[in-house]
Amino acid sequence: MKKLLVFFSIIVLLSSCAKDGDPGAQGPTGNANVKSKTFTITPGQWQSTGTAGVDYEKFIDLSFSDITQSVIDNGAVLVYLKASDGSIGQIPVNIPVSGNSVNFVPSAEVGSATVELFLGDYQIPNVSINYEFKVVAIDGTARITHPEINWNDPLSISKGLQISM
Repeated sequence: MKKLLVFFSIIVLLSSCAKDGDPGAQGPTGNANVKSKTFTITPGQWQSTGTAGVDYEKFIDLSFSDITQSVIDNGAVLVYLKASDGSIGQIPVNIPVSGNSVNFVPSAEVGSATVELFLGDYQIPNVSINYEFKVVAIDGTARITHPEINWNDPLSISKGLQISM
């Protein structure tokens, strides 16, 4: 009798695990094909290369494992700079300052993005504040799922994918 009761209990237990019912509510809008990472860079983290007045620049490598070969080949890597006044802009950017210019130029390779910082006259820039950068890696499938985006226009990409700092 005990064996029959155990057997019957197992059958009742297994038969009560049905997947009946209505589907759940739709989750929040998002894009699993867009990954981002924010970096705060202190003055001492910048590295230097070149000769003052010729090709001098400072640079920082931002390690980000979501920048894959697929992203490089078929997607996009965007880099944003948050200025000390709180404004946010996509780089590259050329900022006029006292008859010269401060330039931030990004590049990317598998596993990292690099930001170069240099003056228009290639003199040694004085970096005395922290900079905040946001790196965004967009998988190539985003181009297929968002045909309405102008993929040659960084502002269209940011707006279409709802990218914010």
